[in-house]
Amino acid sequence: MRELTTVAKAAKQIRVILKEKFPKMKFRVKSENYSMGDSIRVYWTDGPTADEVGMFVNHYQYGDFNGMEDIYEYTNTREDIPQTKYLFLERSYSDDIQLKASQAAKKMYAGLDNVPAPETESDLSKSFHAFDNWFNWAQISYRILVTMNLENAVDIVDDDSVSGTLFSGFKAVKSAEVM
Repeated sequence: MRELTTVAKAAKQIRVILKEKFPKMKFRVKSENYSMGDSIRVYWTDGPTADEVGMFVNHYQYGDFNGMEDIYEYTNTREDIPQTKYLFLERSYSDDIQLKASQAAKKMYAGLDNVPAPETESDLSKSFHAFDNWFNWAQISYRILVTMNLENAVDIVDDDSVSGTLFSGFKAVKSAEVM
């Protein structure tokens, strides 16, 4: 039997940690070796934010690329765990949750009379002019959802208790088992 590469060992440990920390979430963890390095990509839909996932797995990356100096800096090298050169956390959103976020946005920004209401998943990619720029509902829903924990989310609604930036003021409604 062939021994696992260091990056494959790191990916295996990341799978165990994610299963322990987020037992109801499905993650896909892929490792890759290539010339001059290796990487791990973690994929999931909805669920916790990238920051929440990163709290448990970022220590598996042993440095960062410094684009200003065009060098890789080894700032987090550890001998006690296998590590990777690059760790990518790639969260996506289900069409259903994106549609609910865009519908909540349309309700909140009711003054946007010339903007078509999102009614189906196919409406998510239709462009329109709003906020002095061109947008589509997928972009707006992304800006709303990116900082939101979506574990067991069944709806996205406006939240009068939150104020701040243009895309804040929304919350995820969780299923009854979580509430």
